[in-house]
Amino acid sequence: MTWILDLARHRAATDDSVQLFGVIVYTDAHAHLKKVLRDADYWASFDASSGPRFAVYSIRAYAGGWVAPSGRPGSLATMHEVWREPPANAELVGAFALDDTRDLPALVVFALDGDEHYSTSLLIDDSSIESCYTSLKDAMIAIASALSKGARERSTDSRLIFRSVKSALTVRRNWQRVRDGYKLLSELKKWVSVF
Repeated sequence: MTWILDLARHRAATDDSVQLFGVIVYTDAHAHLKKVLRDADYWASFDASSGPRFAVYSIRAYAGGWVAPSGRPGSLATMHEVWREPPANAELVGAFALDDTRDLPALVVFALDGDEHYSTSLLIDDSSIESCYTSLKDAMIAIASALSKGARERSTDSRLIFRSVKSALTVRRNWQRVRDGYKLLSELKKWVSVF
């Protein structure tokens, strides 16, 4: 998505306070996230949480899908379905080093450093409107906190700022895994006690 990088470069050139950018990437299959993004009150809350140094945009990607590969007539073909990424998503996947759009919705966070950019992503919980909102808001608070820490250290190096934010998102991602594991263990404990 060279246009989103160009938009970010233009914003960075005109606004000295913005040092980090985010893109919420989703498809039409993510109804809860779409409702959250279309609500002006949610956006105002995200804007207040993200702070002045983190600009966030949203992009709707085209939905990919699992398809059975076609074989030549009279030959054997694989019976496993493969993921088919729409060609329209090629720029998006390439620009942010995403494997594909299977793991959406996600918040992609990136920093610009001249012609280079650094990016990382965090999955958004789209199971309900509340969880979607909480997932995004918590991520933005973590990013704003990491940015304010960089401001206290008077860091202006994009690479260092990005590393700090990536570290904060990694901690958040690990806590999500621990929380999900705890939920799974709780459910298994309920099932075991039944028998």
